This record gives sequence, C-alpha cells and structure tokens, in this order.
Amino acid sequence: MTAAEPPALKISVCASTAEAVRGADIVTTVTADKTNATIITPDMLQPGQHINGVGGDCPGKTELHADVLRAGAVFVEYEPQSRIEGDLQQMPADFAVTEFWRVLAGEAPGRVSAAQVTVFDSVGFALEDFSALRLLRDLAVELGLGRTIDLVPDLADPKNLFGALRMPAVTGLPEALRLSEGEARGGGAARPSILADAVEALIGAVSIDGGFEAAQALVKRLFGETIMSTTTDNWRKDAKTELQEWLQARHVPVPAYRISATRGQAHAQTFEVECDIPSLQWRATGVGKSRRAAEQASAQQLLDRIKAGELDVPIRKGHSGA
Repeated sequence: MTAAEPPALKISVCASTAEAVRGADIVTTVTADKTNATIITPDMLQPGQHINGVGGDCPGKTELHADVLRAGAVFVEYEPQSRIEGDLQQMPADFAVTEFWRVLAGEAPGRVSAAQVTVFDSVGFALEDFSALRLLRDLAVELGLGRTIDLVPDLADPKNLFGALRMPAVTGLPEALRLSEGEARGGGAARPSILADAVEALIGAVSIDGGFEAAQALVKRLFGETIMSTTTDNWRKDAKTELQEWLQARHVPVPAYRISATRGQAHAQTFEVECDIPSLQWRATGVGKSRRAAEQASAQQLLDRIKAGELDVPIRKGHSGA
C-alpha cells in the first residue's frame, strides 16, 4: 500500500498579526520572547475561533491579552501549573478553566456552540523527563555515586520513546489504540511516533488519576531497567554539539545546515544535509532518515576529518595548536 502524499501547505507572509489571524479557524501562538506580550488581542477574535496559546510557558511570559481569555472557554492541561506558567497567570485565582482530560472523559463539555471562542492554554508536562531524572538522582544518592558530566543519549532515534521501553510492560498497547480508519489502514498502531505519544498520554493519565508518585512508579516500571543498565560508555555528546563547542573555543562562527536533497516517498524519505562553515571554507554532506539525523551525520563527517588531520585547523587562542 502506498501512503498518501501529505497535503500541500501554503505559507503566506502577513504584514501584521491581525492580518494573519483574520479568517482563521485555528490560531496558534508560539513566540519565544520571555515577556508579558499581547500577541492576540480581543479585537482580533472572530466567532467560532480556537486559540492555541503555546508560547506562554513560564512565569513572566504571556502571549494573550487577558480579555481574550475572558472572551471564551479556556482549557488547560493541569490547572495548578497553568496558573503559574501559562497565560492564565495573569488571571485571578477564581477564573474558571477546564482541564482537558475532563472533556476527553466526558465529564465536562468542550465547545458548546459553533460561535463559541475556545482557548487552549498549553504549558506541557515533562513528566517522563522529571521522573527519570529523579529516579537517577535517588539511585545515585542511595549508592553514593555520581559526578558531573555532559550526557546525551546515543540512540538510533531519540524521538522513539516506545523503542526504549521494556516490551513486556506495554504488551497490548498497540491493540488498545483508537485510530482513524485511514491511520489504522496505514499501520498507525505500529508507528513509533504514535506509540510514543500513547505512552506519554498513559503516563499523564496515571498522574492525573493517581498523582505524581503513581506516575513516577510507572516510569520506573517502564524505563527503570533501561536506566539501570546504562553506562556512561554508551552516552556522549552529539556530533552537532561537539562540533559547535570545538568551533566556539576557536572563535569560529557556528555552522549552517541546509537540506541539499530529499529522496523517496513521504513515508520513507531520505534527507541529504550540507554542513557549511564559510569562514573556514569547510563543507560536508550527511545522509539520514530524518533532517536531524542527516545534520548529525554531516557534523560527524567534519569531526572525523578534524581528528584525522585532514583539515587546516585554526589555532585555538592561548594555545600553540588545535
């Protein structure tokens, strides 16, 4: 079966936020400035519009005018956290919101009319990250071990969370997924990205139902054996980070990465990426099954050539050699 080609995307450059928002059914804000900004104001809203507020994700950082929140129904992931970190931080403590899981569970309504404005104030959870880090810390304290080093997992696909699980702990998960007809026909139940999302959703559901300690116990059950069997010999800095730090130590501008070619069908593409350091006239090409993998491969090509003495290396300031 040949996977359907992804829909073509049309990108339009707008002169203002108001122009970008006008006529849109769904508006998503993902700005990066750590400030109390007002990217979306109430005069921009239209009946039936949905707002995803994603960039307001820490104290002192917002994107939505307070009246945007007052104009419709507001949904959040976890209310106590959203009141501190999300756009909700600018609202009074009694401002009404609905946790999204309650809508999914049928305990609370979602949109109640076609004209209603809805807002999703998203800040994220990072439950797996925090749980795994806390487990590592607790084990280190218990065993009297630990030293400060840079750790980056050397995984074939760092985004494949499902692939790092102990398989007996998640038996039956693919069969339990509810997928659209198209996704099911296309083998979605076996797709790593979908399975990883399902694992994250499962951990989030356990946290909401049983609290953090229950979620911590599940993370330990799923990932504990992998963490315990990991040694620092299997962990290292990724090639892009290592190359960037090497260049910065010699006051050389960081590389530029660009896709030079893509091959194959949408569901099985191969990317070719060029790593370019114009100031040194260095260039290398890497190939991978994702843009990220290809970027890493191109950076590794240059690192290998540096270590092999194949390139004219700039002298590091304060040193007599590379």
